[in-house]
Amino acid sequence: MFVSRERLVERAVLAYGLVFVVVLTLSPMTFVWPDHWNLAWWSDWPDLPANVLFYLPVGFLFVLARTPGRTKVMLAATLFGAALSAALETCQLFLPVRLTALTDVLGNTLGTSLGAWLCTVVRGQLQRVLPDVLTIDHPLLNIIYLCLPLMGLSSIDADADSPRTWLLLPLGLMGTITLCGLWRYRLAGHVDVSWWSVVVAVLLWFLCGASPGMLSTPAIVASCAVVMVLTSLALLARPPHWAGADARFERQVLARLWPCMAVYLLMLVEWPPPAARVPFHAGLWYPAVPFARHMAMHVAEQTAALTLFGYLLAQSLGRSRRAPARVRAACLLTGVVGAILIELGRGFLPNDQASVVRGVLATLGAAFGVFLYGARINVLQILRGSQTSAAGRGRASAPSRAS
Repeated sequence: MFVSRERLVERAVLAYGLVFVVVLTLSPMTFVWPDHWNLAWWSDWPDLPANVLFYLPVGFLFVLARTPGRTKVMLAATLFGAALSAALETCQLFLPVRLTALTDVLGNTLGTSLGAWLCTVVRGQLQRVLPDVLTIDHPLLNIIYLCLPLMGLSSIDADADSPRTWLLLPLGLMGTITLCGLWRYRLAGHVDVSWWSVVVAVLLWFLCGASPGMLSTPAIVASCAVVMVLTSLALLARPPHWAGADARFERQVLARLWPCMAVYLLMLVEWPPPAARVPFHAGLWYPAVPFARHMAMHVAEQTAALTLFGYLLAQSLGRSRRAPARVRAACLLTGVVGAILIELGRGFLPNDQASVVRGVLATLGAAFGVFLYGARINVLQILRGSQTSAAGRGRASAPSRAS
């Protein structure tokens, strides 16, 4: 039971990522019984790297959600990716506009394996220099994980050099600020982690999240990557400030994250800037046009954005002296207000409209972000209590050993 609760957050994030994979793979979700089976052994070869990169986070999160030390984790991740891809490709047989191909399953399986290998390597290195950093150390690390789906959604675009890829910039800065803050306040001078390894970690994390964009918008992804490196160097150039084992330094990091979050939410609605405004219009779902994949991506993107918003808000308010119930209520209310404001902004766009269903899904995303924060805090309390008990038992047995 302890292990299950210890991995609750990681498993919740894995489930969260799988929802986006299913939605994006099966959109537009117009299932019909086919007159003929649209099945091929081979698809277009340029789709192979896209399939590999698309499933890279699936393998990473799968290994992250498993208890460290489990044997055959690579095999388990590969089989999981193959089964997931095969199931979704089978469902695509009932979508007239989609093609089911064996190479898609192979590419997705390979991407899952590579993501699992990457997580194994990263976790092994981090466990060496800072034990349990992926699960115990800081709730701020969830920001790194929650940014990954958003970066992937911002990177997926059919048009080359799409301006929407610039949404990677504020998201990448959020991850950069978080990782550099962790090094400055916790790692510098106390573990064997150099500043240049932090820069490499930031760059690898950013390229992992922005990997789909490297195929369609390489110039924008490269420009954003340069900004991440320069920002890392600027943040790491400041003298380290050790916060202590129990000191709270998250407020300093959160203060730098909120401007990036505000810019991202504004760009989510207004980028690229519309050529003209229209009178406010709203509806239950979406404009009266056939549901397309880019619509599914926008709904998923807004839901994921409010999840990150809810988590950040819970991080900020949760460090006050307010009762936890009041903090959760304030976060949920603010999430509702945020979803309403975003929908009001979309109601004046020429190719969009305010949507009740999309606003409800965004509110649920904010609630999920609050849940993740509460689950992480509960896990930390369990682990710290276990460590305190172990230390107490050690002190109690010390006199007997001495005697």
